[in-house]
Amino acid sequence: MATTEDRQHLERLLREHKKRLRLLELRHARQGDASDPATMAEIDDIKAAIADIEQHEPSDVVTETRIVLRKQYENDIDFLIADGAARNRRQTRVEERTETLAVEQHGIKDNVIQLMADVQTIGGRVLQNETKGRTGRTRNMLLLLLNVIMLALILAMLKAHGL
Repeated sequence: MATTEDRQHLERLLREHKKRLRLLELRHARQGDASDPATMAEIDDIKAAIADIEQHEPSDVVTETRIVLRKQYENDIDFLIADGAARNRRQTRVEERTETLAVEQHGIKDNVIQLMADVQTIGGRVLQNETKGRTGRTRNMLLLLLNVIMLALILAMLKAHGL
């Protein structure tokens, strides 16, 4: 079975033989009957060599070429299948990661909403405490004032009784 290198060699030989044959045929045509018998013998030898190459080429070279092309085609198919599978795996990982990030984002969003509600609740309590504090301070001031007035009355009564 011929290799690719053998096939290329046979193709080069065929080109060179045909080129030489054309030159000899032109020489023979110019010289006519005065052609050198060696030229005629060389023309016959080249035609035989070309026929021999062409006879062997289809069975060996074409078969080898078909085998090489089939292997290349099978390798290309295997590569495309493997590449497609790898792309599918990458796409699946990207989709899984996107889904995970969406879930995490949703959780973070829920936490932020809860924190905002907590801040509002704490803010409301602070306002209530401030209001209660003001109310408590006012009540304490009134009670203190009442105590002072009562003390003043008691002192006045004690003084009035001479005590």
